Amino acid sequence: MIRSFRYSESANRLVDRLLLANRVSQAGGLEPLYQTLMLNHIQGMIIEPFDYPALDEKKIREATNVIEFNDPPVLHGLIMSKAALSPGEQEKWRALLSEMRRDGTIRRIFEKYFKPEMAAGMVNIKGGQ
Repeated sequence: MIRSFRYSESANRLVDRLLLANRVSQAGGLEPLYQTLMLNHIQGMIIEPFDYPALDEKKIREATNVIEFNDPPVLHGLIMSKAALSPGEQEKWRALLSEMRRDGTIRRIFEKYFKPEMAAGMVNIKGGQ
């Protein structure tokens, strides 16, 4: 797993059980995990759906199976430094991102890198701003 990363509810339960059994290898990013998987040094890894295109790009899908957890999407956000950005500046960023989401800009950006249905899912999360 990627060091210090948390996933969906079901994936986190699995990771916690594997950690207790001392069956988890940690890496600083996806690239080392892909390499370790392809060298058959690990049997599986947890990735987010938005990382699926890399599986095709790196020919990993040919050697693996993807098993979905089918958990609801986890809402993500933008972290802003209180020390670097005043509350007014933070609000400007929130307003900008909300407008980009409303006018379709964020979806169009995502569609450059992901399949349209995945891009739509990443933008149309209930409660997301």
